[in-house]
Amino acid sequence: MMNLLVCLALTATPAGGTTPAQPSVAVLGLAAKQGVHADVAELLTDNLVESLRRSHRFSRVTSASEVQAALNFEAQKQLAKCDSTSCLAEIAGALGVDYIVTGSLGRLGETWLFNARLIHVATGVAEGSVSSPIEGPNEAILLKAVDGIMDAMLASSRVRAADVSAAPASPPPVVAVPTPAPPADQAARLATARRGPSVGAILAGTVGALGLLGAAVSLLAAAGGASAAGLNYALFNYVPGFAAYQQPMQTAIFVGLGTAALGGLVFLAMAAIGAGGVVLVFIVS
Repeated sequence: MMNLLVCLALTATPAGGTTPAQPSVAVLGLAAKQGVHADVAELLTDNLVESLRRSHRFSRVTSASEVQAALNFEAQKQLAKCDSTSCLAEIAGALGVDYIVTGSLGRLGETWLFNARLIHVATGVAEGSVSSPIEGPNEAILLKAVDGIMDAMLASSRVRAADVSAAPASPPPVVAVPTPAPPADQAARLATARRGPSVGAILAGTVGALGLLGAAVSLLAAAGGASAAGLNYALFNYVPGFAAYQQPMQTAIFVGLGTAALGGLVFLAMAAIGAGGVVLVFIVS
């Protein structure tokens, strides 16, 4: 834990000479619980960060990705094991923020359970908390609920929104923040976060597999025909007694050679079909 705090202290922004009018907050990634993919929890964490920024209750909102970027590999492993309130408060203090937000997202059937806590660093107490069940068939319904969940969490805290109508005496420093994706784009990313292979890819893979199987069978038929022709030729020419059956033996040899030739042609055709199916899998995926 000491190594984690040292790393965070070195990367935190130094405090200025005056205390800001509003507190600052750091958001840790939502923990993905039962039935929730990690990508979905990450996208909802980003949306939660933007909701806090829109609330105008904090002077600075540090996102989960910004916290991770400030940590080395060992420190990230220590952070993953930190789940107690006191441990989280120490991390927030080392980051130079006043509050920290942590939470989890789980799913049971079509019910989503969204938990979030606002922890005050100075006291280590969770000033605000919310556990909200959300009914919906897919992840897109969560985007509409984030603002309401954050308002419910902040309602019981001492953090109040700033008066955004009054112009500041001096412009605040410009901080480059990545532009958030619009809600419609986020909904599309959520809907496709766990999308499986397309129908076209499945059909192309099936055609490719059948083509390769047919090629293997055709190759066996060609080998069998060639072997039969060779065996009849050897019996007719080198084994006494078989020369009397000249006509049947010659017919058997021609049939064997024909089978081998036909099997070879079918093998080439089926191999081409199989290769085409494999190529289509990569094209339509």
